[in-house]
Amino acid sequence: MTKPKYSFYYTVVGSMLRTCFYTFYKRFETNGLENIPIELPTLYVSNHQNSLMDPLVISISQKKQPGFLARADVFKNPKIAKYLYGLKMNPIYRIRDGVESLKLNDEIFDRCSNNLSQNDAIILFPEGSHLRKRNLRQFKKGFSRIAFTAESSNDFSLNVMVIPIGLNYSEHIYANSDLLINYGKPINVTNYKERYLENPQMAMFEIREEVYQRMKELMVHIENEEYYTTIDELRTICREIVFEKLEIKENTLANQLKADQYLVKTLENKIETDKAEIETLKEETVDYLKELKKHKINEVLMKKNPGIAGNLLMSFLLILISPLFLFIAINNAIPYSLIRLLIKKKIKDDHFHSSIKVV
Repeated sequence: MTKPKYSFYYTVVGSMLRTCFYTFYKRFETNGLENIPIELPTLYVSNHQNSLMDPLVISISQKKQPGFLARADVFKNPKIAKYLYGLKMNPIYRIRDGVESLKLNDEIFDRCSNNLSQNDAIILFPEGSHLRKRNLRQFKKGFSRIAFTAESSNDFSLNVMVIPIGLNYSEHIYANSDLLINYGKPINVTNYKERYLENPQMAMFEIREEVYQRMKELMVHIENEEYYTTIDELRTICREIVFEKLEIKENTLANQLKADQYLVKTLENKIETDKAEIETLKEETVDYLKELKKHKINEVLMKKNPGIAGNLLMSFLLILISPLFLFIAINNAIPYSLIRLLIKKKIKDDHFHSSIKVV
């Protein structure tokens, strides 16, 4: 097995991004890194909720130098394209790029398969587009096609590993939020060899289904569309109650995910058995959020009351650090205002807001 091509430029940019992300996010945690086979070609297959942030956070969270596909229009400028190729990025063409351009994807898929043949790693988002919702949409066939093309071209000797990933953002747009990257157990494409030789289309369908089901276990997946907003709000409002019920002691992001998944499953089961109660919960949730907004109260403040002594200590600390706060605020007001203005005026798709803020 050949060694994947090493990029010094990729390493430098990755180091810079790693520093940025650990500053941008309040908590940046990874689970399941032991599932990544360092010596084998790897397809990282992830949910896609936050545009360019998704491949970047995966890239810097593990030891390999994975490439990934990006929308073709960002490659139009030759100078920019040069740097993108240096980061192992390749263009992917969509219908909006012109029906004729879709044929170019065949070359891109072949290039990805060839990279896997050279023991490289690639990040793919089989949902096909980003959407800031906590559920997993149906997969396109691209990743399974790339995986089987690589294996069949090498007589199924590569042992291409598909690693499902669940990205879990507490907030998709804002800084000082949390991010959990969940790496699932690898799926060896050669397990589907006999099925592929018998019926290629069925083999591609079955591996997509397996990855889909595994990925749902690594993220918050809200199936019900009718009560999506209610379930999503209750997920955070009731998290501490669920912690107590499940006897969870440590407030890690992995434990938060466990609690959220439990609550989502419980509420979705309740919809099937007692829809009237869910309607009541929906109304109470709406009223609760309206009151918070009306009185301009941060929801975090409703969860814990530090008491009189705690409030006095907090007030003293605020007075003590106020000169430092004013100095920092004044020195950052202009660049911060410029960033907000740029985002508001130029970046119409808010899925890209967090990426611009990091830059």
